[in-house]
Amino acid sequence: MRYLQIFVFCFFVIQTILAHGCFQREREALLDFKASVSDPSGSLVSWRGKECCTWAGIKCSNQTGHVVKLNISVPDHSDSDFYDFDASPGNILNGEISRSLLGLEDLKHLDLSNNNFIGNTFPDFICSFRNLKYLDLHNTGLSGIIPSQLSNLSKLYYLDLSYNDLSGIIPPEFSNLSKLQYLSLGAT
Repeated sequence: MRYLQIFVFCFFVIQTILAHGCFQREREALLDFKASVSDPSGSLVSWRGKECCTWAGIKCSNQTGHVVKLNISVPDHSDSDFYDFDASPGNILNGEISRSLLGLEDLKHLDLSNNNFIGNTFPDFICSFRNLKYLDLHNTGLSGIIPSQLSNLSKLYYLDLSYNDLSGIIPPEFSNLSKLQYLSLGAT
């Protein structure tokens, strides 16, 4: 009987979180990011209202309701079923990767690949996402030095920074990325 009470309580807590949409801080972070980019094809048109967990390219945790995935990549092949939003070739975002994303403290998956952030240096703040497991920024036009602080992302298992204008050596601190299974720095 006690387990049933706990289950019912947890069920109502989760339902309450999901019924109220995403957390205001996270919604504001995503809207600030949207404001920092040019979206000529309207790829982010669903980014309005309070329920950011239903927005294109956003996934929230079923347990906590926090945003855990941001995937607004543009495919470089014909497998459009793989992507979380309408990512036809004309749907390229331009602008800068806003620091507002720091409001997504539970983010585990970040994929902004094949968008146009030319003229921007690698956004060092990304190295602050302690829960990040998947980072794909390939072919985004980023420049600068590959930051050694990426080694702070101890849960990272996937890292793709290929086809950018990054320079320097692979930071020796990358040896601390003990969970890293995939690393691509080609044409960088």
